[in-house]
Amino acid sequence: ITLTMDLYYKGLSLMDITDTLKQFYGMNLHHETIRRWIVKFTDKMNKYVNTKTPELGKVWNTDEQMVKVKGDYVWSWNTIDNETKFWIANTMSKGRSINEARKQFKAVKQTAKEQKPELLITDGLHSYKKAISKEFTTAKNRFGNPKPNSVEHYHKAGFRKKVNNNVVERLHGEFREFDKVRRGFKSKDTAKLWLDGMKVYHNFIKEQNGKTPSQRANINLNLKENKWLTLLQQSLKERSNNSKSDGDTK
Repeated sequence: ITLTMDLYYKGLSLMDITDTLKQFYGMNLHHETIRRWIVKFTDKMNKYVNTKTPELGKVWNTDEQMVKVKGDYVWSWNTIDNETKFWIANTMSKGRSINEARKQFKAVKQTAKEQKPELLITDGLHSYKKAISKEFTTAKNRFGNPKPNSVEHYHKAGFRKKVNNNVVERLHGEFREFDKVRRGFKSKDTAKLWLDGMKVYHNFIKEQNGKTPSQRANINLNLKENKWLTLLQQSLKERSNNSKSDGDTK
């Protein structure tokens, strides 16, 4: 199961995974069986890791990208910590209004808990300025500098500028590699599920210079060499413990 998850989030199609298992392990599995595994266990892992709070840096980047759903396009909003490369939150929307931008920053605050950045970097989309001012304190003193405990918003990020959004653009590139094999998604919920799975893969499985973003953010789950397997075991154990606690309460 964990091998199929690893291959899937590294970009292989369900049919490619089916072929790999048959060639190397002599297993004849239907691609729909593999899909059900990935859906089921992605959900369990995502719920588990969402209970963990990362220790984030002081610069966060946010950007949005288009994702194809049922032949049309929706917007995927993503925020990543510049220092640890931890993917903080993702939301999806039909448009890019102020309220839709606010939904993203509400999700960010839910993950970050009491933490907030000193600098939040976005592109020039007009919705960001008002959304950030409503979700964070952005007050400045008479000299135009941010007041203590407030968030500075830089909204002119460019690819070649000194202050840029390249870290989140690389994240979008990761998803594009995954997305192009699928050629779009059947529904918004399906797209969100796979984005959540990609977030688990990016934060807890994929190493960058010897460490995962979750390790850099001081979420130390002591995952073994097969990180997927250890993470799945911990997720199932957590669920079992919670079920026992609920039973004791009742």
